[in-house]
Amino acid sequence: MSVLSCQLSVKKVTENWELTTSNGLKTMSKLKITAVGHATHLIEMDGEFLLTDAVFSRKVLFWRRMKEPGIRPDDLPPLTALVVSHAHYDHLDLFSYKYFSLKTPIVVPLGLGKFFAKFLKNPIVEIPPWSEHRIGNITIHSVPVKHRGFRLSGLRWQATSGFVFEKSHQKVLFPGDTAYGDHFKKIAHLHNLDVALLPIGGYSPPWFQKGRHLNPSEAVNAFLDLKAKTMIPYHWGVFRISQEEPEAPLSWMKNILGEKPGLNVKILEPGESFSLDSASFRSSSPMGETVQIEVRK
Repeated sequence: MSVLSCQLSVKKVTENWELTTSNGLKTMSKLKITAVGHATHLIEMDGEFLLTDAVFSRKVLFWRRMKEPGIRPDDLPPLTALVVSHAHYDHLDLFSYKYFSLKTPIVVPLGLGKFFAKFLKNPIVEIPPWSEHRIGNITIHSVPVKHRGFRLSGLRWQATSGFVFEKSHQKVLFPGDTAYGDHFKKIAHLHNLDVALLPIGGYSPPWFQKGRHLNPSEAVNAFLDLKAKTMIPYHWGVFRISQEEPEAPLSWMKNILGEKPGLNVKILEPGESFSLDSASFRSSSPMGETVQIEVRK
């Protein structure tokens, strides 16, 4: 792995969080996941915070946002790291990084660090597949996915990774975008997952998307392959990146849950949270300040 080397305040946390942080904030959740929208999630692990595939813009490339972010960027808590799965515009929106401190490290797949270094001065941490890196007290494991990223400037920057976040014997999978494959069983062999975040949209037309994205049925099969305790579906309702209606993946998922009520699947609208320790849903409220972070070289 390698570390390559925006300043502003980041605010807010959700209500009832009870571990005292540097700004007097309190948090009590061992593991809490808040849906911001599309693939953006705020993940709290015992008082530390990760943000995945940060996208807050009203428009990315050709796609207009159809739902407001569940958390405003200036209402975020101090972040331990930003995590980016790949370079597609709906997962990597450079305009959104103006909201984050230049001190916040950005974790990316191996091969994507040079792209970030062209635009941002944040510390960049590249993690090769099946490798790991520790930031703060969170260990971030890179795992393979079945997908390829790129920018419109050409077929460069194709590097793609999923990540398993580990702290205090709890693990969360965030794969970014992925199609179905045997990599889920390989991940399950190495990681006993508490939560699997899994994408369910972008599947139409199937002849074009099948090798790129999961549909809801495939996502459930992936969840079963992963042997995770809880699944949280995402990648629906915010941007129309393919031919199905934005809410169609959610409707399909709800039909599956109606047929298989034993599946432990938690559906989160933007702004809703799932806390593993209390198995409850919560919503958000403001506070916070800038934090400075050191990254090991």
